[in-house]
Amino acid sequence: QGAASGGGLSENWKNILTPLIWSQQVRRQSLDKHTVQIMELQAISEGHKEFEEAFDRAKSFVHRITGSSKGLIHPMSRFSHIWKAIVSVSVLISVMEAPFSAVFTPMKDDGRITSFSEVIHLLYRMVVDLVFVADIWVNFRMGYTKLGAVVMDKQLIERHYTRHGLVTDILAALPIVCLPVTIAFSILCSSEEMCPAEETRYLLGYVRLLQLFKIRSAFSTLNLMEESVANSTSTLVTSLAMLLLSFVVLSHWFTCIWFLVQVYPINFQVNRDLSPGEVPQTLDLADSWLWYANKETDPAIEPCVHNFIDGTVSMQETFILYINCFYWASSANDAYTTQNTSEKFVAILAQIFVENFFMAFILASIISSLDDYSRSRKSWTIYRSKIDAVNQFMRNEAFPGDVTNNVREYYKYVWLPQQIDFT
Repeated sequence: QGAASGGGLSENWKNILTPLIWSQQVRRQSLDKHTVQIMELQAISEGHKEFEEAFDRAKSFVHRITGSSKGLIHPMSRFSHIWKAIVSVSVLISVMEAPFSAVFTPMKDDGRITSFSEVIHLLYRMVVDLVFVADIWVNFRMGYTKLGAVVMDKQLIERHYTRHGLVTDILAALPIVCLPVTIAFSILCSSEEMCPAEETRYLLGYVRLLQLFKIRSAFSTLNLMEESVANSTSTLVTSLAMLLLSFVVLSHWFTCIWFLVQVYPINFQVNRDLSPGEVPQTLDLADSWLWYANKETDPAIEPCVHNFIDGTVSMQETFILYINCFYWASSANDAYTTQNTSEKFVAILAQIFVENFFMAFILASIISSLDDYSRSRKSWTIYRSKIDAVNQFMRNEAFPGDVTNNVREYYKYVWLPQQIDFT
């Protein structure tokens, strides 16, 4: 009545009704929050469904790329071909880079990574080392062929890889341990008191030669790539390209050996009694072919040799030394000129393994081509190609000796009389 007589709510009623109205609003808001929580749970559930759908799409893409739905990799899948090509290119680069980096780094190098080329080289090392480590993981999941079928069982794959290639792949991946050591040495060498011994820093570079253990596993991929290129071009062009590549790689190795034997010559000196005050003669790079054969004709050699001995050689100067040594190793000067017995020893090896080997290979190729003009010889060649394929298969599958002999005898009596004209 007091509220009605006043024509409105009095202050007392307002003070009472305001809390009541507020409490009712809070209850409504509580219900709204509960509803919101339900909606949030529904949204989260929808988000999980979207995530599962995205995960399924990603899984389907991985299965389509790897050719397997079991977390394995089919050896004929697109991913397998791409990955093998990446590993083969990495091995080919390492075959050239590892000996070059080890041999053409001077003993007195300061050990610090300061120049742009040194940073790029460090990044390259990191990429190649990671590829070699990742290749171990990939091979534990990549199927293999057996008796014409593809094996895609995880336990069999692991057992097969453990027996065929795991040890050499681990050895090839070990240089990744040297990467943080190299960075640590670079930091320590900022202070002369804390810098490790130069012999330790120098020998650390030769650890990268372990990457050459990867050559054998990369050969199969290179053969597949060679076959693919031969199908696109011709067998003759591919064979010539592979022969040229082999010659370049072998000449590169002899270039590194040739430079190493000039920096640290093999001691062929005869011991003799020294007079009082006489110092034994020691040979170094300034007493080598690189110095005497080019000092007067090439003015760039002298500063390059002195800077290498002092440990301050630049990348450009290193390249000049390499070109001159490659000139010798490839026999571009038509003769292996030497200055001491140590160099003559390496020249003999180069003559035997480089020139004679490739000359024998070329002659064998010519003889193989001439076989097509002889009927009996051609028949014998066909027989040998077939039996060689059978022998290779039996060796790969580890057939027992008696089975191998029986198979060879069978094909000897079946193929040989039919394909060779004894008249």
